Amino acid sequence: MIYTRTYLVALIFLLFSYGTFAQSKKSAQRYRLSETAIVDTKDDKTKKSVESFDKRGNTIETINYDDENKINNRETFVYKRGRLMEHAIYGKNNKLKERHTYSYNRWGDETEQLLFDEDNKLTEKSVSVYNAQKQRTQMLVYDESNRLNKKYIYIYNNKGLVAKRQTYNGSEQLISEKTYTYTYRKWKK
Repeated sequence: MIYTRTYLVALIFLLFSYGTFAQSKKSAQRYRLSETAIVDTKDDKTKKSVESFDKRGNTIETINYDDENKINNRETFVYKRGRLMEHAIYGKNNKLKERHTYSYNRWGDETEQLLFDEDNKLTEKSVSVYNAQKQRTQMLVYDESNRLNKKYIYIYNNKGLVAKRQTYNGSEQLISEKTYTYTYRKWKK
C-alpha cells in the first residue's frame, strides 16, 4: 500500500512537472532546443526548473530547484528508438528515490512497467493487455511478491474511445467504476 501511494504521488508529480514546461516535444525538435528554463516567482520566492532535450525533442532530464536555488529533485529519462525505456527520480541529495522501466510490444504499446525503490528492489509491476484494435483492455498491477494488487478493465464505445474503466482490488472485487461521456463538435461545411 505504501508503494502504491508513493507511485501515485510520483505519477502526480510527473504529470505536474510535464505540465509546467512550455515547450512540446515537437517545438523542442523543430527549434533544436537543448534546454529550457522556467523561473517562477510567487510570494517573494523564486523557483527554477530546467528541462533538457535530446536531438529528437525528448525530455532527457528535468531539474527542479528550491527557492534557495538548490536542487530539490531531478528526473532522468532514457529512450530507445523513440520509446521511453527508463525514468528515474532523485531526491535533494541526488539519491535515487525510484526508478521505472518500460517494455513495449511490436506496435509500440506499453506492455509492462516495473517500479523499483531506492534500493533497486522491485516494488510494483504493471502489465497491460491489448485487443486486436490496439486498445488497452486490462491493466494488472502486482505487488513486490507478484500478487495481484489492482486490476483495471477498459470498455470502449463504438468510436473506440474509453466508455468505462472499472477498478478491482486484489480479490477481484469491484471498488470503483468511472464512466466517460463525450460531446462531439458539429463541424461546419
